Amino acid sequence: MRRRLLGFRMPRELLEQLSPEQRVDAERRSAYFLDTSYQSANQDFWVANIEPALDESEYLIVISSPSALEKRSDGSDNWVAREIDEFVRLHGEQQGFRRIVVALAPGASTETFPGRLNEISNLWDWSDLRGTSRWSWLRPGVAAQLGDAFLKIVARIYEVPQHLLPILRREEARRRDRLRLTVLGGGALVAASLAAAFAWAMVERGRAVDRRNDALIAESRHLAQVVHGLNQSGDHATALALALEALPAKIDAPDRPFDRLAEGALLESFVALRETSDLRGHDDAVRTVLFSPDGGRMLTVAGKIARVWSAADGRALLVVPGESRAAAFSPDGKRIVVASDGNTARLLDAESGLELRTLRGHQRNVITVAFSPDGKRVLTTSDDGTARVWEAATGRELVVLGGKQMDLSGATFSPDGTRILTWTLIDKTARLWDAGNGRELLVLRAEKGFSNAAFSPEGERLLTVGYDRTVRVWDASSGNQLSLLSGHEEGIESAAFSPNGRLVLTTSQDKTARIWDAINGEELSVLRGHDSGVLSGTFSPDGLRVLTTSLDKTARLWDLSGDSATIVLRGHDHVVWTAAFSPDGRRAITGSYDRTARVWDVGDGREQVVLHGHTKQVLSAVFSPDNSRVLTTSTDKTMRVWDADTGRSLSVTEGIEDIAYSPDGSRVFTRSDDKTVQLFDVATGRSLAVLHHDDGVFRVAFSSDGTRVVTVSSDNVARVWETDGGRQVSVLRGHTSYVSGARFSPDGSRVLTVSGDNTARLWETATGRPLAVLPGHAGPVTNPAFSPDGTRVFTGSDDGTARLWDAGSGRELAVLRGHDDAIESAAFSRDGTRIVTSSRDKTARIWDADGRPLAVLRGHDGWVNQATFSPDGRLVATAADDDTARLWDAASGYELAALRGHESMVWTAVFSADGRRLLTRASDNAPRIWRLQWGQALIDLACSAMPRPLTYAQRRQYFLPPEPATPRCGVKPW
Repeated sequence: MRRRLLGFRMPRELLEQLSPEQRVDAERRSAYFLDTSYQSANQDFWVANIEPALDESEYLIVISSPSALEKRSDGSDNWVAREIDEFVRLHGEQQGFRRIVVALAPGASTETFPGRLNEISNLWDWSDLRGTSRWSWLRPGVAAQLGDAFLKIVARIYEVPQHLLPILRREEARRRDRLRLTVLGGGALVAASLAAAFAWAMVERGRAVDRRNDALIAESRHLAQVVHGLNQSGDHATALALALEALPAKIDAPDRPFDRLAEGALLESFVALRETSDLRGHDDAVRTVLFSPDGGRMLTVAGKIARVWSAADGRALLVVPGESRAAAFSPDGKRIVVASDGNTARLLDAESGLELRTLRGHQRNVITVAFSPDGKRVLTTSDDGTARVWEAATGRELVVLGGKQMDLSGATFSPDGTRILTWTLIDKTARLWDAGNGRELLVLRAEKGFSNAAFSPEGERLLTVGYDRTVRVWDASSGNQLSLLSGHEEGIESAAFSPNGRLVLTTSQDKTARIWDAINGEELSVLRGHDSGVLSGTFSPDGLRVLTTSLDKTARLWDLSGDSATIVLRGHDHVVWTAAFSPDGRRAITGSYDRTARVWDVGDGREQVVLHGHTKQVLSAVFSPDNSRVLTTSTDKTMRVWDADTGRSLSVTEGIEDIAYSPDGSRVFTRSDDKTVQLFDVATGRSLAVLHHDDGVFRVAFSSDGTRVVTVSSDNVARVWETDGGRQVSVLRGHTSYVSGARFSPDGSRVLTVSGDNTARLWETATGRPLAVLPGHAGPVTNPAFSPDGTRVFTGSDDGTARLWDAGSGRELAVLRGHDDAIESAAFSRDGTRIVTSSRDKTARIWDADGRPLAVLRGHDGWVNQATFSPDGRLVATAADDDTARLWDAASGYELAALRGHESMVWTAVFSADGRRLLTRASDNAPRIWRLQWGQALIDLACSAMPRPLTYAQRRQYFLPPEPATPRCGVKPW
């Protein structure tokens, strides 16, 4: 049956009877997932294969046979019953049972069916295949019966109308006749037999290719589901590499079929990717990572090797030979100091690696190194118990601090370079020294000693980390203890001042990081989320974010302002030891026990432009007609114009609450809070006219030629105005409640208004004369829309229904039922053949122009606030309360990509006029512009951004060949 279904093609005679939209669906090549008996029936296979296949399948074909009714050895239902239950759960009982097709296999009962199908067996019109045998196709009566049974399945899947079934039967009869003639006439002539054999071979070859392609498409769709899961968990780098495996390397010379679901998964991975490069080459755990002062290079230390890398592309620039335990850049970034072998430290040129000076004097290994803030001195500590200060220009030893009995654990310069802070475990002290003459200034003591210490940014306070699970803040002049930070339940791993010195960040083995007031010691917040001990933490240069690393193999970015959610940086395969921000705070580097360092974009994503500037909720956001600008308004009473490519703010206008562009983009109407609407010139920001209502204005809409505008208000009327000069053309009176929306017909001669009085009304634009009242809704009417040709009108309602009306007579044409809650938005496709609606029931739905349902878009976890078609009609974009916008294939209804980045509910999603960008608006006050790349351009961009390919272990995990025939992006597995 699967082979027959894969090989089935709709007869041309039948295709010519269908509408263009139905024809596209009928010509679509369908994939069929087959749950075969030779596959291992374990839970892992169920989760990895069966559940995704059931979730993305439109229909479930159940073969009812004697074996399908048998119980498993433990007495439980077999997998046929389990698959039926799961399909009904995923698609809902009404849709699920409607989309189950039952076929009777030889020996099957007509009284008993697998699983829950017995509950509603009286509803089944099964396909009877009980007469199937090896030679049944040669027996005319049986062959016709089996052909009808097969066509019954095809008609269900392709939704062939009843009156067109005779065409299918005639074509099936012709197929059987052709098959009989081919076989029975094969022995007439040897040449004919050979020709027939050759033709058959070609057909079988074509079928083999089709089967291979079908299998590869099924694999691509399975990988796409895995990619969506990886993106949801935060592992975008692995998701991107896996998505590339599901697509051809070159579309014009494909090594596998192209699948749109895999393409959407790649787009989702690309826009969410934060990992920018993977620094490989070390043979040991990376324990030191830092940026150069200018942010252009990075320094890593692992085992006995230090390396310098390009921050732009992750390219290795320099390998420092010899044993390296620690390293540091000079303040100007031109030199590097390395703790080296032979009890020495070395000064190197950061560009060439040329050794400039060797610092000799320590009696044992050098363990830490640092430059003074002015770069003229170097500070080293050693296992010999001393810290030493050296002149960087000559390598001359200037000062020796401590002695063998102290066994120093670390040392650091004060911000002004005049003092040095050291700490030790042996004598349980931290000491402050004069950096010029080595004189001891202060001694700080704790019962269990100190594991770390630091200066505050201004140098007036000291911070020490104790082995007693506390952190102490001291006055650097008197040595008096100012505060005690106590609360961690296990040992403290690190502590650091914020850049302004007002906060302290601590990390601990108790799986938390904590933020404290550095002055009074009050605990301000606990950062929970890591699944294991938190090893290090650091503030961003602006002090607004925190980066932590953990034994759980992740790093995390925390927004201290509370405006953004925590970002999990996944990708390392082992413990993440250390991390650092770049000087501009836009990137981070992490070092791990997996022998790699990784660089991350810590901003708002790779292919997004985020419009920061509004201080309160953004009410509206639209593209200019030429796609070059974006206009936004907010409850902060401002209108802002932005550059759509860079996100740069171009202008700010005060006192604005809502906007509407003129079609040519030269003017904009703005709604204010004083019962007025103003017309502005976009280029100059100059006010051209002020339009008045008797109460608050809700909406503004232009006519298609831009010469008129309609405004609606809570004063129960709508008003039509000329855009040049603001003269009132007509007043549309008749609604008995607030008017919530209005639209001009495409030719501008009519206006459609909707109201809280449960009606919509059609008006003559020039005179305000009422043309028709559209009753019928049981709740307030919303979402007015004309079809592109102006012949039909659409309205939605809080009652969960939508309605189509004849725009000439006002006659109701269809009621669109299916949503279970209020309709939030509606839009026609540009060609007028389809409608998309969104609802509070967490779905969007696509309908044909006559109101028949085509697809249900399921996947959001909250109200779907808006849905709209792309200009070419191939995509649908949705915006929802689950903080995501999503892209869907408009033909199949399959989800292509979830666009994550907003930190609160997404209100609108709008395509640019060319369809290459999507503008989203959310409650987080920062609209986002998403660049939509497709096809080869997307594949090439993803290759350029891919930080790392899949490893051999990952290829095994996802059932991919160990060695790909065509390595993706030209990079072999690791």
